[in-house]
Amino acid sequence: MFPFRIYAMAIQFAVSVILARMLNSQGYGQWGLILALSQWGYTFFLLWSASTLSRYGREEFLTKGHIRSSFTSRMIFFIPGIAVLIIIAVSGSNILANYIHSPRSLLILITLYSIGLSLSDTVQYIFPAIGRSDLSSPVLALERTAVLGLLALFYKFNRFDPAAPLIAYLSASWLVNIPVIFIYRKIIFPWKKDSENLKRYWKLAKPVLIISPFGSLLGWVDLFFIDHFGSLQDVGRYFLAFQFSNALVQLSFIITMASTPLTIALIMKNRKDLEKIFIGRMQYLSVTAGAAIALGVTPLIWMVFKYVGSSNLEMYQNIWAVLMPGCIAQFSLATISSFYNAKEDTWTPGIIGVYRAVISLLLDIALIPVFGAIGAGIATSTGTLFYYVLLFWKLKKFELEPGAKSIFFRILLCVLPAILVKILIGVSYSYIAIFATAFLLGLFAVVTLKNTMINYSPEQSSV
Repeated sequence: MFPFRIYAMAIQFAVSVILARMLNSQGYGQWGLILALSQWGYTFFLLWSASTLSRYGREEFLTKGHIRSSFTSRMIFFIPGIAVLIIIAVSGSNILANYIHSPRSLLILITLYSIGLSLSDTVQYIFPAIGRSDLSSPVLALERTAVLGLLALFYKFNRFDPAAPLIAYLSASWLVNIPVIFIYRKIIFPWKKDSENLKRYWKLAKPVLIISPFGSLLGWVDLFFIDHFGSLQDVGRYFLAFQFSNALVQLSFIITMASTPLTIALIMKNRKDLEKIFIGRMQYLSVTAGAAIALGVTPLIWMVFKYVGSSNLEMYQNIWAVLMPGCIAQFSLATISSFYNAKEDTWTPGIIGVYRAVISLLLDIALIPVFGAIGAGIATSTGTLFYYVLLFWKLKKFELEPGAKSIFFRILLCVLPAILVKILIGVSYSYIAIFATAFLLGLFAVVTLKNTMINYSPEQSSV
């Protein structure tokens, strides 16, 4: 398996280098450099961690596919695409006019994006379920090869644009993952429908396939509502701000895992339960260190905004207000999901996500007419943060490691700099009222739903 992993990472790095050169030729050199460095950082982490963990039983570690957790697989595949979304965000309204020229086109883009994520996650559930985690890297390499081919076609026909790589990554997800699902379900196991492995795969994959469309549907309703009360430009900013927050989360994760030797020591402290330690403790560390990094890059992001120019400064200030709490919220979600994934329960994270989408929709309906799309975006991301943090706090049934609960307070403290930044850049104090409203709604949701979340099990579902 290890040579395949190197092959996959080499292709991933080649994609980032080629993409960086293409971006440089189009006048986006600084973003191309950031993209290439981020890819190098993640490649370095995979090689370094695999070689280090080999001392503790490389075969056991690699064949179980611990690196290919749901959160990590999602992060690996979409880092370049999300980095390009940042480029689109800073490129001005001309890109939005070309590719997001109507509510329908924006909804199609978001739907393709969300379904692509579902496909990627579903495929990653197949390999460990059928006992063939060694196939994850070849499929990863195939995805990268498809992206390279699509980018080459864009370039050959002079259709390159900062949005082209995003389209290529979305298309590659569909082109690669759908055939993989078909091959495994219809060809490899045609006469083993009662296979225990196949039953396990379906148990894990079914929630992803069933629940994900509900989140997309709520997103459609939400965006139509935003477009009704706000401008289309606000809708574009709202979507890009959300992706921007994901990009910072992923960059923080890369920096954390590639530059902290303590990670390996923490992961391997208890070798008796390797899977739980890797999924759980790694997420704990990423939450804490990632939050610290997010706070540390605040001045850096501010300098970048200043460097870009004052004409678009207001837009960047609003995006940053959405970015900060949204970034920490993503870490909270990853931490909660890791608990359930370790227990092979993929229903509960999906249900949590749907509840979060409902809360976001209610926040937007209540606040967009008053504060506009950006103000509602700030409220939504902050409400998401409080929702996940409080939910994490309520999950008493998990045997948390000593000191783990202190992460709750660390995450909560990460909200304060977001408020301070908004005050320092002169934004109205009324946004604090939005934070308070979001907190109360999040608290109400957690108190109301905590018993459902904690007591729910897949066996109770009639789906």
